[in-house]
Amino acid sequence: MTRLHGGRLCAIVMIICGLAGALAAQTSYTYTASGVFAAAPVSGADELKLAGEPFSITITASDSQLSSYHGPTYAGYTGLQFMGNLHSGLLPTPVALASKATWIVMANGNPNYNLFDLGTTLKVIGLTLKVSAVITLPAGTLTTVRNHAFPAVSVTPASATMTYSDGTNATTLGITGTLYGAASSSVASSAKVYLHGNGVRAITLHADGTQSERAVSNAPVDLGSASGVVALRFYAAGVSAAADVRVQIAGQDVPVLYAGASGNYPGLDEIGVQLPRSLAGMGKVDVVLWVDGQSAGPVQITIR
Repeated sequence: MTRLHGGRLCAIVMIICGLAGALAAQTSYTYTASGVFAAAPVSGADELKLAGEPFSITITASDSQLSSYHGPTYAGYTGLQFMGNLHSGLLPTPVALASKATWIVMANGNPNYNLFDLGTTLKVIGLTLKVSAVITLPAGTLTTVRNHAFPAVSVTPASATMTYSDGTNATTLGITGTLYGAASSSVASSAKVYLHGNGVRAITLHADGTQSERAVSNAPVDLGSASGVVALRFYAAGVSAAADVRVQIAGQDVPVLYAGASGNYPGLDEIGVQLPRSLAGMGKVDVVLWVDGQSAGPVQITIR
């Protein structure tokens, strides 16, 4: 690993000092849902071939999250973090999902059932889609929905549907199998997740076995010849004890090569990712870090 000197070292020291005041205890709540889409659509043409395929998602909120709007029997929350994966009959591997603009509405006004309504905008297989899921819960599941509406419940709802739309056409699928529609759990967190734009390094492994390294701030990242492998190293915080670490560049999940403590700077973590060739020529792009449902970033880099 190349050591940093001069101004770059000062920048790293400032990052570490800044973290001391940023670490604050909080409790996060994670809603989880998993199941299988019904074998036939309820309505519309299933262009993504999701029917009969499995999915799993998580939605993360903080105990400091207040409702964006509410009434006596309902409450809505916006800006929630959403992650997950689903299978499509069009692809051999699962599709990763992520959004920081997810909303949920909970309602307990009907005496026969409670309602858990989810909405988000996602990019799936290159398409920008609006997704809405409506989950009917047993009456009494949501005992309160005003302000802090994060009940620790695990249920199998009587019915649930998911609708996706490209703005013109809409498809609705039923959900079968085991589903935990409003399950939540609280986890104490002592560190906020950070991804730093300072000190980013591009590391290239050439076809002849040699390796070169340079600062990304000096010039755009060059993916070079098709035979070379290019990786990026970022400094971060809050990842060394994480169970799940993901990185997206230009909305695309990239392979994470390393996520853990920095070998040179105590109190600082590192993230190493490989750049797929599909990013060549993208220009200025966002890099977003996801750690156990929390997001950090974006940090911008330029790829030519």
